[in-house]
Amino acid sequence: MPTEEEIVRGRDLYANLDRIIGMSGIYAMSRTGDGGRTIYYYVASPESHAEALRQYFDSVLPISVKVITRNDPEWSSIREVLNEVN
Repeated sequence: MPTEEEIVRGRDLYANLDRIIGMSGIYAMSRTGDGGRTIYYYVASPESHAEALRQYFDSVLPISVKVITRNDPEWSSIREVLNEVN
């Protein structure tokens, strides 16, 4: 179970990602496993968020973050998870 401090950091992370992505994207899901968490956002233009994301992660306590962008107009990652649940 996460500590209270980790819960607060997680809430802050999600709130700031939502603020940065804003109206030009949408939070789709989170997956936890293999010692980490993958957070999925679908955005029209990933490049337009790069600097704000960099500034945010530079301003918080160090955490391991890997940002990957890829073209997924059919929402394949989400469909894959939903198919596993059904």
